Amino acid sequence: MPHSRRTPRVAVAVLTAVLLPALGGCSGPRRHITGVQVENGEPVVLLRACHRADYDLIEIYEAVGRTWVALRPPPGTGGPRSFPLHHPPAGWTSDGGPLPPAGDGPRSYGVDVRTTEPAASRVSFGTDDLARLSPGQVWAHARVWTLEEFDSYARTAC
Repeated sequence: MPHSRRTPRVAVAVLTAVLLPALGGCSGPRRHITGVQVENGEPVVLLRACHRADYDLIEIYEAVGRTWVALRPPPGTGGPRSFPLHHPPAGWTSDGGPLPPAGDGPRSYGVDVRTTEPAASRVSFGTDDLARLSPGQVWAHARVWTLEEFDSYARTAC
């Protein structure tokens, strides 16, 4: 008998834990996405933050030369953004660096993005990954996407 009384309680607890977030309108954690594409032979970082999140800090690492750059956008900078990897946007403060030129042999990069929401994103890539990209393609989450797939993911992940 004790087993039969416990089973409904466990089932109710499990169903409550599963259904309550769905019924409450919670869509789960937001996922910003960061990618890179090649434009005119240069790597371009693509930032996609959810909703009204602003970018707090973008850190770029280059592993071969062990170079680090921290970019701080002005307050209120959010939404879809892009910038050449080696040329941060005007008005953004920069610490560290500069990054080695793209044509100086094989390189390995990491771009970490933090926003005003409790979510972050990262893209890691090497010069070999960039060489695989055709026009209109993006490297993100360790694979090649079309720009449309990347943007669609960014919209649905939020």
